[in-house]
Amino acid sequence: MTNRFTTRTTPSGHVTALHNCGTLIHSAQDPLAEAEAIASLLAPEEHELFVVIGNGLGYLSRALSRRSLKCVTIELFADLFELSLETNCNAADKLCGNSEELMTILGQYGYGANIVILPYIMSLRSELSNDLRSLVEELQVTLQSQRVYKCMIDRNIETNRAQFSMLERLYIQEQQSCKLAIAVGSGPTLDACMQILAERRDELLLVAASGAVPVLSKNGIRPDWIVAMEARNSIVTDLEMADHASKVLVFPWTHPSVLNDDCLTLVAANESDGICTSGGSTGLAATDFVSMLTPGAIFMIGMDMCDSQGEYSAGVARTTANGTIGASKFNIMRAAASRWACLQDKRVYHMVMPGGAQISGAHKLYPMELATALQRESNEIPEHLEAHV
Repeated sequence: MTNRFTTRTTPSGHVTALHNCGTLIHSAQDPLAEAEAIASLLAPEEHELFVVIGNGLGYLSRALSRRSLKCVTIELFADLFELSLETNCNAADKLCGNSEELMTILGQYGYGANIVILPYIMSLRSELSNDLRSLVEELQVTLQSQRVYKCMIDRNIETNRAQFSMLERLYIQEQQSCKLAIAVGSGPTLDACMQILAERRDELLLVAASGAVPVLSKNGIRPDWIVAMEARNSIVTDLEMADHASKVLVFPWTHPSVLNDDCLTLVAANESDGICTSGGSTGLAATDFVSMLTPGAIFMIGMDMCDSQGEYSAGVARTTANGTIGASKFNIMRAAASRWACLQDKRVYHMVMPGGAQISGAHKLYPMELATALQRESNEIPEHLEAHV
């Protein structure tokens, strides 16, 4: 294989690397100073380990080590990895050629790791295999979202501290039900299922993501629970039509306006309950929560998590939705939902529109099949209850 990377000595005397398309791997002036500046920015962050995707000639890993910070470096370009060996630079700890290898490595380092993607990885991502490129793009979207939300979440937690401590606490065992478990998001499939949900409402334990509340309310459907974990103030508009009889599950980082709304029946989530709040979707949190309340199957409605033909922005059932949400974000949502579904010991139904993307580990269900599936699962509730006991 012809090496696409060459070295060049910079004015500082330190060597940088260059892709044959002209993209620099490190600074053209002083790679060492660049790495020291990046390490200085990362040093105050409270993480036990840094996982750096992109190693190049190893400048950043050495800078982190000089600050006694642990790091694992992963190179995605085999010829750049070889170049680092040939030039006696710090070679990467790991070399990955596909998404499966990268996911395996990332999975080894747990929740406490801080993932850093070096700029050249994003600049040269078109050179990667399709699966590896998609994974890197998804990781980048996730990291950007975390950076944007971190300050907001920290601020909300601090603002909510006193109010949150005074709220009624959630006790899962006291909320158990033998009804059919329905988790509702605001995606296009919600509208398609509205009539059946209305007709069978009394048979359902309905847990709604906050974004689904407006359209449910307009159709006269009151959810039993509303999961409100959005840190942005857009959630205030979503909850304007919430029925006071619906219990609203809130989290330490939920927007403070929600916690200060005397018209809402608030219940505080416990960290020990382990409700899934990752993955970029309140709908997944609603799904996980309702799964804890009933022994039977779970139906996910309005959680399309795709926009194959623009149906999300055109048919989403809320005015505050982000209609410009990108494919990478949907991929992250589906990946998180798939990991969750694969861990369940009960049937999970995922409602999709024709041509929509499916969640792995869940049974695909079209809106026209909902009534039959609800009836089938309703007939099996006694068996679920007996097994649950």
